[in-house]
Amino acid sequence: MEGGRDQSGGETRPDTGRPPTDEQPQFFGRHPTLPPRPPVPDDKVHGDEVPGTGRPAMPPPHAPTPVELQDPDPDYPVRRRRRGVAWLAIAALGAGGIATAANAGSMFRSESVRGSVTGDVRALIVTTTSGDVDVRADGEAGVVQVERRFSGGPAERLPAVDAGSLELGNACRQGGAGCDTDYTVTVPIGTAVTVRTAAGDVEVRGQTGAVSVKTTSGDVTGNSLSAASADITTTSGEVELDTRSASSQLKVDTTSGDVDVTVPQDVPYRVRLESTSGDYDQGILDVPSSPRLLSVTTTSGDITLEQ
Repeated sequence: MEGGRDQSGGETRPDTGRPPTDEQPQFFGRHPTLPPRPPVPDDKVHGDEVPGTGRPAMPPPHAPTPVELQDPDPDYPVRRRRRGVAWLAIAALGAGGIATAANAGSMFRSESVRGSVTGDVRALIVTTTSGDVDVRADGEAGVVQVERRFSGGPAERLPAVDAGSLELGNACRQGGAGCDTDYTVTVPIGTAVTVRTAAGDVEVRGQTGAVSVKTTSGDVTGNSLSAASADITTTSGEVELDTRSASSQLKVDTTSGDVDVTVPQDVPYRVRLESTSGDYDQGILDVPSSPRLLSVTTTSGDITLEQ
């Protein structure tokens, strides 16, 4: 659009129809005047003033006030910490001990029970998984005294004499692993004794009939023994026999362990000794014509015979 003239003959602007002017249009009003800005922190220097305030932009730093420190006790925190740790350890151990005792009390039951069996007992047979056996052949006729010490559950009742034999086994009812039974048995004089145990020491004393002992791991002792015969077998364990009367046969067989046998001086024996690895100390006379046999065999162990 081209410009024209107004009624007074003056020129007009084509976009507004108004006469031109040198004044610039104000589209958004007058711009406000902003106050001067203080210097940025990086530009502040001690002693500068904030414009228009007369105050320094940043006060000068104050000299630090000296503080006298006392040397602390270096052991105090350590002692306190150690004491706390010690109490925690004691508490833990105490709780563990109580728990262990409770578990042990719930799992195992230790008892010692005495009883007696009456009858015409001519043979005693003891078979246990684990436990010591002590047999004394010096009791009165017709009575067997039994003391059982065991753990692992409620006790089995003592059996009755059957056809002249009394058989004793694991004392607790479930038997097997976890049922350790120690026996002390007093039988009448002349009673035959048979003991079988996987792990445990065996001792037989007094005047017995035939004695037969077999153990996998354990020592065997015949103390002041007067036996019709004795047959001892052990895989690992020492054997000591002290006999006070003549026996038709004394036989000892061990894989690993020393053997010591003592016999009466006036009783001759036919002696047979065999040891793969071990020393001999034969202090008795070998009488080949004797009907009585003394035989000792060991794979690894010393043999001592005395009279």
